[in-house]
Amino acid sequence: ASTSTQAQTKGSIDVFISHYTKDDSLHVFNKVEAFLSAKHKRVFNPTTHLSHVVKIDKEAMQEAVKRSKLVVAALSEGFFASSWCEAEIEAAQQVGIKVIPVFSGDHHGSNQIDQWVNKYKSHPTFRYVFRENARDGLNKQNNEQVKRTLDYLSTLC
Repeated sequence: ASTSTQAQTKGSIDVFISHYTKDDSLHVFNKVEAFLSAKHKRVFNPTTHLSHVVKIDKEAMQEAVKRSKLVVAALSEGFFASSWCEAEIEAAQQVGIKVIPVFSGDHHGSNQIDQWVNKYKSHPTFRYVFRENARDGLNKQNNEQVKRTLDYLSTLC
């Protein structure tokens, strides 16, 4: 089958990393993407997986989420403000795909995670992010915790 046909098959993408491109969410994306790609996991990339799409919009991203085995939510202030990230999480919620929240410990302490949980626990879409415990995916002070997070993610997809 062609690459575009394979990309359209349900479960053909191992992991979709929902992230905001203008803050520390992007750093989490880069770390998780590099680690999982090195483990030969298919990480969603709109340039390659949506090359057959004329215009990449929220609907195209939602369809890509629905073809994924796992969604990683790269938490940040920008992530929660992004209508694109919200649409991606909504797509995962619609089809019951597990979402693992990951944050940058270099940028946020556990108190920030608690604040996000409290703020979004009643949100119709973002509450789905916190069905799983948030995990530190980027922390120069705690490399062992980061390694455990990345290893855990690789076992899920």
